[in-house]
Amino acid sequence: MGQSRETSAHWGSCLVEVDGDGLTARPHPDDPDASPAIGNVDAYRHRSRVTRPAVRRRRLENGPGPDGRRGDPGDEHVEVDWDTALDLVAGELRRVRAEHGPSAVFGGSYGWGSAGRLHHAQSQLHRFLNVTGGCTRSVGDYSRGASLVLLPRLIGGAAALDLRRRPASWQHIAAHTDLLVTFGGLRRSNTWVAPGGHSRHLGSALARAAARTTEVVSLSAWRDDAWDGLGAEWVGVLPGTDTAVSLALIHVLVVEGLADDEFLARCAVGADVVRAHVSGRDDGAPKTPEWASGSAGRPRR
Repeated sequence: MGQSRETSAHWGSCLVEVDGDGLTARPHPDDPDASPAIGNVDAYRHRSRVTRPAVRRRRLENGPGPDGRRGDPGDEHVEVDWDTALDLVAGELRRVRAEHGPSAVFGGSYGWGSAGRLHHAQSQLHRFLNVTGGCTRSVGDYSRGASLVLLPRLIGGAAALDLRRRPASWQHIAAHTDLLVTFGGLRRSNTWVAPGGHSRHLGSALARAAARTTEVVSLSAWRDDAWDGLGAEWVGVLPGTDTAVSLALIHVLVVEGLADDEFLARCAVGADVVRAHVSGRDDGAPKTPEWASGSAGRPRR
């Protein structure tokens, strides 16, 4: 066996052994609930790994063109050397900026492929595109979704930033929550990864402790969006219908007198607008559970 070294990645701390041209990884002995993703460290040898740049044959033969050419017979990808690939990328950046301006260059790449800072793909790409003329970049991310836009308007910008940096822990949920309603996102695998690296995985044990004191209801298209250890009740709704279901829940709180009106009057702005909307006074469509079921579908349990 080769020499064993300690290291950390966004799926956890592990021991990596280098033996000749290969390496293997195993969970760190101090991690009580290690992620199985650690075993994927040898993916660099997998047959599906891209080892050289590849370009569509139609692009090589005919130059840039409409997307309709993609998928044509004979439009397979062809491997090229790095000099050719770099020349193609540089030429396209010059052409697009000259013909359409820098806003036509999209600085994509979400960046989760490497969640560290040194090799963060999105940061590296934006830095490159910014120093070579600028680009259009995305706003927000798909991990936190609409919460990045919504939360500052619900609880204020400073509070929303603090919540994103330090979300409620399982200990706080266990101590202060009788009912936790979630639109998915409580899969066990979500506790396995973190930007910058994990030291010890404790999410499973803490979640089990919360499950003893807190009732959990998961509204999602996927039954396993809340892992088994939580004992969650699953309510199946169609993808993309979260807003309709949320409005229907608010409608029930308002109509049945379950909303804390004193708290809303003291701490909230716009509650009257929300009431008008869920009651249908502004558009003639009360946001009842029956109304929501038209898009969310019949709940499955």
